[in-house]
Amino acid sequence: MKPHIAEELKQTRQELLNVLSSLSEEQLNTVPFAGSWTAAQVADHVYKGAGTDNLFGNTAAADRAPDEKVSFVRDFFLNFQVKFSSPEFILPTDEHQPKAIVLEHIAGAWDRLYEIATTEDLDLICLDFVLPDFGPLTRLEWLHFINVHAQRHLRQLQHISEKVTVMA
Repeated sequence: MKPHIAEELKQTRQELLNVLSSLSEEQLNTVPFAGSWTAAQVADHVYKGAGTDNLFGNTAAADRAPDEKVSFVRDFFLNFQVKFSSPEFILPTDEHQPKAIVLEHIAGAWDRLYEIATTEDLDLICLDFVLPDFGPLTRLEWLHFINVHAQRHLRQLQHISEKVTVMA
């Protein structure tokens, strides 16, 4: 499971950049329908959710399999029948976002995640932030969490892209 996360991160990075790159700056910042975020806001939310501070914070040796919660994380976030509310600290900005910055943020975040996946000890449990309902996660589980969170929003971005492309 460990070698796969690096490849999954590379694939998600490319898919995010493909969708975001295909939109003009105006389309990135266009609300596609009432109650929706713009593509730039979704990207900002994904970027904020991909923060790596927790992965470099306090850690401890795991007393369980380092991938024990990966299936739960994947099943939880890839269930598109369930709607979630975003925690306030990763809510996107309401400001207009330049396309170059949106792309730079996503590329940079996923480059850092890939570096972590290929250079750090993924078996350690991260102690500085615990997700409600998940408990402490290992670095490996955090990488999966961040990646499937992005995959969930990738689907949203594709839907927004379809809407704003038709609107143009």
